Amino acid sequence: MPVVITYKQVFGVDLGDEVQESHGVTYTACPAAGSLRKQLFKTSYYTQNASKVQGVGPLFVDWGNGLLKHEFNRHHAGLAVDIMLSQKTEVPLGHALVLALNRLGTVMKWRSIIYQDVTINLNSNGSRTPSGYTDGGHDDHIHVDWFQAKPNVHWQNITDVPLRRLNGNVVTMKAKNGSSIAVSIEWTSEAANVFENDPTVAQELAKVTSDFQSGQLQALDLKKALGI
Repeated sequence: MPVVITYKQVFGVDLGDEVQESHGVTYTACPAAGSLRKQLFKTSYYTQNASKVQGVGPLFVDWGNGLLKHEFNRHHAGLAVDIMLSQKTEVPLGHALVLALNRLGTVMKWRSIIYQDVTINLNSNGSRTPSGYTDGGHDDHIHVDWFQAKPNVHWQNITDVPLRRLNGNVVTMKAKNGSSIAVSIEWTSEAANVFENDPTVAQELAKVTSDFQSGQLQALDLKKALGI
């Protein structure tokens, strides 16, 4: 049976009911996302920098002036990992990691990767194609996911969701896309992939991070390196 993660599982209430900030986000990583997290933490670099392995997804995003944006997305459903990177010092590491993850695609079975202005997506025939990415927002992290939008996501039309803050006040969160929020997200077949003990993944990640720590990596023309 396919695994389906619901809005209620993550936020504790049915969509439209009052969300409690004290509840936060209930996170369950899919086996593939969990495997990548475990493999990263096998390297000395990420055991020393554990906060760089993210991707749980926030309860809301504060856009300023009291505007809180809310959604239920692939991160909340446990289908994505974000590898955070300094835009000043870790770009060479980011480039090397993208190339390593691309080489490991058949083992890890991820569906998409995004970093800076590049994305690599799974095609319907099973191949993967790198291309330019123009939506922004990924200069400080590599996004890796095992997600498929259609037909795996089901939506409900809604614009406002009440939120009880920690101080007891009730405020309104706005649907991030303006008109709807997902109520359920089904895991893809690739999400069930387990590679936490795969030696090839461990070796690749260990080499990339150790090369970075020893100063052997340089920033690349990532598009050129991926053949875009």
